[in-house]
Amino acid sequence: TQATHIYLNNNYLVGSIPEEFSDMHKLTVLSLYRNSLTGSIPHFEGLVNLRDLYLDSNYLSGEIPHSIADLRKLRDLRLGGNELTGTIPLKMCEMESLQMLYLESNYLGGTIMDCIDIMGSLVELQLFDNNFIGSVPESIGDLASLELLYIDGNGITGTLPSSIGDLTNLKTFYAQANNLTGKIPEELSKLSQLQRLYLHENQL
Repeated sequence: TQATHIYLNNNYLVGSIPEEFSDMHKLTVLSLYRNSLTGSIPHFEGLVNLRDLYLDSNYLSGEIPHSIADLRKLRDLRLGGNELTGTIPLKMCEMESLQMLYLESNYLGGTIMDCIDIMGSLVELQLFDNNFIGSVPESIGDLASLELLYIDGNGITGTLPSSIGDLTNLKTFYAQANNLTGKIPEELSKLSQLQRLYLHENQL
C-alpha cells in the first residue's frame, strides 16, 4: 500500500494490532489511540519512515518491545494509558530523533535510565503514574530541549540532582507523590522559563 497516514483513533476497535502494519513501508503516522485494543505492541520493524505513533488509551499489555528503538525517524511516541509492564528498554536511548515520549499511566517499573541524556531531542517526557523506583539520573540535565517533565506518582527516591538546573527550557516539572528526600536544589532558581513546579507529597 502507498498509505502514509492512518488515523483510526477514537473508535471502538477491539482485538490486537495487526502485524500487517509492518508491511506499510511508506507510513509516517499511525494513530490508534482511544480504542479498546488488547495484546502486545507489535515490532513494527518495516515502518522505517514512521514519525508519529499513537497507541495511548487502549488496553495493551506486555513489555515495550526493544525493536521500537529501530524506528529511527520516530519523533512522537505515545504509549500512555495502557497496561504495559517491565522496564523502559535501554535501547530506546538510541532514539535521537524522539521529541515526545509519553509512557504515563502504565505499570512500568525499574529506574529512569542513565543513558537518557543521549535522547537529546526530547521536548516532553511523561512518566507519571507508574512504578518507577531509584533516583533521578544526573544525566537528565543534558536534555537541553526539554520543556515538560512529568515523573509524579511513582516510587522515585533520593535527592533531586542539581543538574535539573541545566534544563534552561524547562517550563513544567511535576515530581509530586514520590519518595524524594533531601534539599531542593538551589539550581532550580536558574530556570527562568519554569512556570509550574510541583514537589508536594514527598519527604523534602
